[in-house]
Amino acid sequence: MTNHRDASATITNPAALSGIDTSSAVVGLQYVNVQSEFARLHTQLSTESQGALWVPNLSYAHRLNEDSVVGLSLHSPGGLGVDYSNGVSANPLNLLESNQIAVVNLTAAASHQVTERLALGASVIAQYAALEVVTKGGDIKGDSISPTFGLSAFYQATDTINLGVNYVQSAQHSVSTNHQLLGDAAINWPASLDLGISKALNESVTLQANLGWQSWSDYDDGYQDTFSTGVAIRYTRDSWLYYSGVSYDSSPVDEHQRDTLLPLDKQWRIGLGAEKSLNSGAKMGIATSIKTLGKVRSPQTSIKHLDPADNMTQTEFTL
Repeated sequence: MTNHRDASATITNPAALSGIDTSSAVVGLQYVNVQSEFARLHTQLSTESQGALWVPNLSYAHRLNEDSVVGLSLHSPGGLGVDYSNGVSANPLNLLESNQIAVVNLTAAASHQVTERLALGASVIAQYAALEVVTKGGDIKGDSISPTFGLSAFYQATDTINLGVNYVQSAQHSVSTNHQLLGDAAINWPASLDLGISKALNESVTLQANLGWQSWSDYDDGYQDTFSTGVAIRYTRDSWLYYSGVSYDSSPVDEHQRDTLLPLDKQWRIGLGAEKSLNSGAKMGIATSIKTLGKVRSPQTSIKHLDPADNMTQTEFTL
């Protein structure tokens, strides 16, 4: 929310693009891996799901004049495909063998400096959603493009304190599939609101905190909105930048609504990263985050997310 150093602000808070001097480009690649185990409560039947995904992360920003900066980005806000070792519901007769949902945003954004300390931003987003389900009877595929938008603000309260806010409207997709009986599938990506604050303790250390909300109730009638919070620290030494943080997300679904297709619960994330400033002026960085989803229950199954260290490991390389 308070990052005003590079073009990745196009994604997190377009208003913060006001901090870019002339231009900035970020080229990144993310690797996401997830593993879970599902076991029926009253039988010995179980199934494991696993999947991996490479995600591009590209951003570019350019200053137009003294007050205005524009940016363009391509990134994935979510999605993952998984294969099931014994059907989705731990039943060999189950037809569903794998399930994949991919969501990609193409974002065009602009920032305008309203006062010496306040900048406002807006973005227009073309969101692409794709669905692919593999069954014993054949593959089901479909995709959709839906427009949405975002509004943001960035405020330098003092020389050491920055405040940021970013809102992104929900996107609703009606995915036309190649399956005559299934017809159209609905994918409703939730709206989000994030508030952030950063405080520079000295030239080397900066503390950051974040509060967030997502409208998961838009995804499905059985889901509820979620809230998140997180803290992070940045430390600069010579040409190196080190950062770490931890965050928490509430559960979007109660036990009686939880299923194996989307076995969500409360989430904890821990992240570490480092960035090196090169003599050419470019920066190279690497970061990893580990998400633990714990062990939860649904009406018919017990869902155990394997070793938290392997549960969801996301590594991003930025050059």
